[in-house]
Amino acid sequence: MVDGARGLIAQEDALGLAIGAFGTPDTFHQNRLRRCVVGIWIELGVFLLVFVFAAHQMHDLKKEKRKREAERQKENKPSQGSDEF
Repeated sequence: MVDGARGLIAQEDALGLAIGAFGTPDTFHQNRLRRCVVGIWIELGVFLLVFVFAAHQMHDLKKEKRKREAERQKENKPSQGSDEF
């Protein structure tokens, strides 16, 4: 029976569930879950940074467009007091 238990531990070692390296199999899965959750938060943070940067760029583009249109209207608008008919 002792050899059977050692065989089970050897199988667990082969699967990466070594009790000495990662703790008990339950701890191993909890650590794996924590890493996944941390990874999700990192991805979410990067996505939000990209989204904020894109929104800032869109705001700047709209501002420049309004500025350009205002300059065009100013150029096309005839000045008051002109003698042209």
